[in-house]
Amino acid sequence: MVLGGVDALTANEILGLEKKLTQRLSREYNSRRKTLTTSVLKEQKWTQVANDQSAWAFERARAAALFLEAAMDTGSCYFG
Repeated sequence: MVLGGVDALTANEILGLEKKLTQRLSREYNSRRKTLTTSVLKEQKWTQVANDQSAWAFERARAAALFLEAAMDTGSCYFG
């Protein structure tokens, strides 16, 4: 494929490059790939935990607001 007059590699060509690496470069490539994959998965896990905690906090705040609203409607909540 040609992009702006420069040959661009296709995804298959890029992914196939690892087959042509020397054994030493292949180990380095796999090590870096594993490190990056682990890092990305860890970040995704933290994002999921944060989303879950935010949803929990939102639900608690909503429940507290509904409770306060009901208490004010019945007159059982006084602010001095």
